[in-house]
Amino acid sequence: MEKAAAPGAAPVAVYVDDVVSLAAALGVTVQQLITTPNCNACMDSPPPGFACRTCGATA
Repeated sequence: MEKAAAPGAAPVAVYVDDVVSLAAALGVTVQQLITTPNCNACMDSPPPGFACRTCGATA
């Protein structure tokens, strides 16, 4: 999938089953996997007990 993201590369089909499996393996929801986070520093989820200096989010 990552190789297909290169400029000029042919598009790659990604099946829903693969997205669900990948999300489960990474311990995130499908929604988290397919949406762009608002904060690139903490990815909208700082570690428990910490706060993000960039967006101010707390856990």
